[in-house]
Amino acid sequence: MNHKKTRKMVYLALLSAIAIVLHTVEAAIPVPLPVGAKLGLANIVTVYAVFVWGPGEALLILLTRILLGALFAGQVMSLMYSLAGGALALLVMAGLRRILSQKQIWLAGVLGAMAHNIGQIAVA
Repeated sequence: MNHKKTRKMVYLALLSAIAIVLHTVEAAIPVPLPVGAKLGLANIVTVYAVFVWGPGEALLILLTRILLGALFAGQVMSLMYSLAGGALALLVMAGLRRILSQKQIWLAGVLGAMAHNIGQIAVA
């Protein structure tokens, strides 16, 4: 394995670890709203990964976070909701990556969050 591939693998593993930590910390924060809405802090890592590394690598980070996050947080029942919401959010953000600039990355995050909610509602 050459140096560039190793470096990329380390960056992706680090981003996955950051996403898992954010997911776990957010799971420990009490939800003030009765509907169970959360901030989606781990989505920050996904948005960053889509714009910097591309959709394929962001998918790897997303799947790692969802699977390990569900395992660590003990929320296996929410796995289907997270997979559907995450996949739809990733599709939206990957499409927006083509038309938005780096300065508009926040817009991809907002629209990705909306798509995530739509995906979860569709599963429900």
